[in-house]
Amino acid sequence: MLKKVIFGVSAMTVLLAFAACTGDDTPAPTPQTAQETPATGTTGDATTDTTDESAPELSADLQLINEHFPAVDLGGITVRINGLEDPDDPNHAPAFAAQAAARRDFVEDKFNITMEFGVLDGLDWNAIPDLVTASVAAGDPMVHIFGQANSGYWLPTMANNGILVDGGQWVRDNFPPSWWEFTSEHLGTTYGFMTSPNYSWSILAFNTQLIQQAGMDRTPQEMFMDGEWHLDDFYAYLSQLNTLLPNDVITIGMHATNWQRGASFANGGYFKNPRTNAPGYLDESFLQPARTFQQLIASGIHMQPVFLPEEEIGIPGGIWSFGTAMGNPMQEFEAGNMAMAFANTWNFGTIAANFEFGVVPFPWGDNVTFPASGDWREIFNDPNFNSFSNDASTTLLIQGSPAGLNHEVMAGIMFSFWEDAGLRLIEARERMAQGLPEIVVPGGSNDLWTDLDREIFALHSMAPIWEPLDSVGTPQAVYTAWQNALGSGSDLSTAFAAVIGEDVWAMYQAGTIRLEDVPESVRIQAEEFGVAFEAAQAEEDDEE
Repeated sequence: MLKKVIFGVSAMTVLLAFAACTGDDTPAPTPQTAQETPATGTTGDATTDTTDESAPELSADLQLINEHFPAVDLGGITVRINGLEDPDDPNHAPAFAAQAAARRDFVEDKFNITMEFGVLDGLDWNAIPDLVTASVAAGDPMVHIFGQANSGYWLPTMANNGILVDGGQWVRDNFPPSWWEFTSEHLGTTYGFMTSPNYSWSILAFNTQLIQQAGMDRTPQEMFMDGEWHLDDFYAYLSQLNTLLPNDVITIGMHATNWQRGASFANGGYFKNPRTNAPGYLDESFLQPARTFQQLIASGIHMQPVFLPEEEIGIPGGIWSFGTAMGNPMQEFEAGNMAMAFANTWNFGTIAANFEFGVVPFPWGDNVTFPASGDWREIFNDPNFNSFSNDASTTLLIQGSPAGLNHEVMAGIMFSFWEDAGLRLIEARERMAQGLPEIVVPGGSNDLWTDLDREIFALHSMAPIWEPLDSVGTPQAVYTAWQNALGSGSDLSTAFAAVIGEDVWAMYQAGTIRLEDVPESVRIQAEEFGVAFEAAQAEEDDEE
């Protein structure tokens, strides 16, 4: 029996998705953590009775929102928010601006607050954690509710800076795991929640017409469904396709990082452990698919990387580039010049407008076994056959925010403003309380060509594992070693082993890893690198 259940796969009209629930049977109503002020009751001047008998009657949806996210009188405080749509943004279409303004008025009246939007707009993205930290230290946080696209990447830094309020048990009891697990955690602490469930929006896409015109007996999707999608099958299939395609058509292309994420997760591996951030790139579960990618490059099947010398790029020794120097894989794919590519949901609409295409998960390696039943759907039950997610947004509460603001009130503000998200959370909570899986309707699926595509994508995307690579302080040396080994054909494990000490030391200095979470041999390498690095720095300072 499948551990992930799909409801309404054909009704792909919702922007964001519910991911499979693995939570407890029944959550506690709304317990408070020791660090938080109760959102209801008689604390301070707050009351829960903000009823205005003269107010217009609310819609059934807003009545439901009020029932699940009750009003709290916060005494007229100003709440600085990053991540909600500013009604006064001149770039909004009039209809959207009017809707956002109505939501603002509703929330301000409900909680007796003034909402200040876009408080971090225009700031250097890389400087935001330090700027917010400085404002907290000065006693006047520049933002109270922090959340926007990719905000999950700043969570480790902000947590290490000590400026986040621990959401603790309240978040875990009131949100399904897919709304906080990985994306809102750092080294075992749960700091916030998402305003939608987490799901994977990345998958392999193929040009159905090109593959059929080349004369291949089966599409990649059919290979997958027949259980012939092991890395060896994958390589053999693309090798044959490469001989049949016209010379001006590329067989497959993507950035090395996208392959490393998708293919290693599909084999039970990872570049960085999503919970501890410990490197996993010396494990065979990671190296096996990495070698397949290297083989695709060496055989000319993959879009060829370009070597950029040190004098041009500024990286010691130069680097084999899988970036813009190589070309633009998605642009080539969308133009019909490539048979297979790495695609995200936001690419689907453009692709579908140009040609018939299909989607297929990354191939699996030796850590995954195709079901003996022959039912391809059951492979998604294999604990080592996973998808990945990245670029997630999370909503966080900043230390020093006005009295009365806690995670429960913050949730009330966010989900009263985003009414549709609130309704999705209410349904997810109810299903969680009944021990049922969440409904999964991934955004972008409406742009896929067939119901089969939608079913495969839904199963693939349902319960992804967070890919922390972009938020854990990985040094450039690791990417250089990885890409140069791929481009030159040198041994991958040797290349990674040479930089793992530097990698772990850099993350330890950044506060994104604990040395006890890595093997002793790696800890020793990291410490030795740190000693050598600090000695070199001291010598350089003396010379100056």
